[in-house]
Amino acid sequence: MRRSWFGVGLALGAAMVFSSSAARAQEGAEPSGAAAAESPSADPDVAATQGWSAQADTGAQPGGGQGGAKQPEKLAWRGTTFSLDQSLNTQELGVGADYLSRDPTYEMSWSLRPRYYLYDDDTDSVNVNARFDLYQELTNSDSTTREREPLFGDVWLNGVWGHKLYVDKKAGYLTALQLGPRFIFGTSKASRGRGMVMQLGAGGGLNQTVPLAGPTADFFPSISFTGSAFYMKALDRCTTACNSSFEYTRQDTGGRTLLSDQLSGGAMVSHQVTAVLGADTSITDKLTLGLSYVWILQWTHDVGSQPADVTTATGTATPAGIDSPTRHRVMPWLTAEVDYDLFDEVALALGYYNATSQVGPDGTRRSPLWSPDARFFFTITANLDEIYKLAAGQKSKSATAKPAASAPPVAFGGNSPFGAF
Repeated sequence: MRRSWFGVGLALGAAMVFSSSAARAQEGAEPSGAAAAESPSADPDVAATQGWSAQADTGAQPGGGQGGAKQPEKLAWRGTTFSLDQSLNTQELGVGADYLSRDPTYEMSWSLRPRYYLYDDDTDSVNVNARFDLYQELTNSDSTTREREPLFGDVWLNGVWGHKLYVDKKAGYLTALQLGPRFIFGTSKASRGRGMVMQLGAGGGLNQTVPLAGPTADFFPSISFTGSAFYMKALDRCTTACNSSFEYTRQDTGGRTLLSDQLSGGAMVSHQVTAVLGADTSITDKLTLGLSYVWILQWTHDVGSQPADVTTATGTATPAGIDSPTRHRVMPWLTAEVDYDLFDEVALALGYYNATSQVGPDGTRRSPLWSPDARFFFTITANLDEIYKLAAGQKSKSATAKPAASAPPVAFGGNSPFGAF
């Protein structure tokens, strides 16, 4: 009998939500009014399926009249998350029509993002974090070899130094900087299949939080603007896609027979710069509207000059060439999403993104708002550190004040493969 992975995914998502609800119910009755309020924790990855975040977590718990009580220690692995994401392209919903061939896609993915803080004080923090992804396409699209084939993604490893440049907790202003290296290991089937060993690079981001109605307001307390840039260098086995487990017989330009593992004649990406601009508007302390736009700038390997003459069965021929071939590519990425902190332990995100090549297969420039690759997505994120604190009885039942301005992540968007700072 065919397994229903759609049902499994929904069951896992429901388990994240209702397990948190059940644990809260076991805490017993809480006082009503302000004494029952809990301070919502910052979710570092609800807007980013993937990576960096300078989570502003001071670990302080208000005394609620219990002055002098010992404050619990901050968890070194706070900010660790596990998420379930479901996405489908617009063709599945019948949105848009200017595509060359119909290819509806519905995909489910799971992402574990551990984080560990090596150092953290009121101004600076240093953490290392990673990302492990598992994908499964639930339709019969052309993205996998077999129907419903599970695929592991590339493994990400980040190092992050975060520094608060300016903080005004009373007014709600915050300026934060983040810098660090990134390593992406080619563990996915696609990367291994084309000869990509790993990518390495570094980047940084700047976040500016500005008050709107003010940090104590119930609605529209603040808005955060982010800007970031990352440079990555690819380490590949070949300048063109190649696979050592695949060989075939072909001829070189001199007419000599040889075994080749080259899969295509197009050059692979050698250098990549990713630039991001984003804004997150806090509608309430739990509801956020996020918009981001990404420019992915790529430069391919230089394959060098080729022999002027080629030996064919009918004699020597001189192929036509291009004096200065284009090696630069651009891929824009637009994301719009709504995030809701259901509990401290569970967050939800619903959104839309369009990530595609700037130039379509027909040679025309595509709109940044829609393409056949555009998708809608729904993500459930479990904050594992908050779940642990709830299960261990470390959640404070005393009244908590509305949190001061914090440093939200410099993010690439909820469904982006580029991660967050």
